[in-house]
Amino acid sequence: MKLVADTAALGALEVTTTDGQPVAVGSAWEKGPALLVWLRHFGCLFCREQVKDFMKHQAALEAKGIALRFIGIGTPLMAKDFQETYRVTAPVWVDKGRRTYALLQFKNGWDTVLNARTVLGSLRALSKGQIQGRTSGRPDQQGGVLVVSPGGKVEYGYASEVAGDHPPVDDVLRAAYAAAAPVRQAG
Repeated sequence: MKLVADTAALGALEVTTTDGQPVAVGSAWEKGPALLVWLRHFGCLFCREQVKDFMKHQAALEAKGIALRFIGIGTPLMAKDFQETYRVTAPVWVDKGRRTYALLQFKNGWDTVLNARTVLGSLRALSKGQIQGRTSGRPDQQGGVLVVSPGGKVEYGYASEVAGDHPPVDDVLRAAYAAAAPVRQAG
């Protein structure tokens, strides 16, 4: 589902790093475009699948000046464990109070988890070797993806309808690389 975001309000919200330090969400797109991925929770097999898909492109994103950030629900310790266990070298931030999720109006509710699309998504994730971990945070919360250029313009936005509903990675990358092109030309 297409996502529209108030990036001024979003950028002012603080989340927490894995070291427990506050950081403004908008710091991700201060110097260049940012690709932000909101996870359901750190034990989610769909989130692990999505993180793995984006991490394959981290070096290319960084080479173009694009900041890759993952935001999840839980504690800094859970995020750190997630980062270490799955070898996530991009920053992982924590929104324990789900304020960014609320601002972006990401869906939540058991109907977004217990449905046929989620069963099919589970089969897809399992076939890629992902397994469900310990549930943390709020298992009925959905996430999404934003690509934001400097100045706060949303270049791409996607809100998951149900658990396992991810945007096509190629579409997200295309938007991120397009957002980086004017920044590189201006610099």
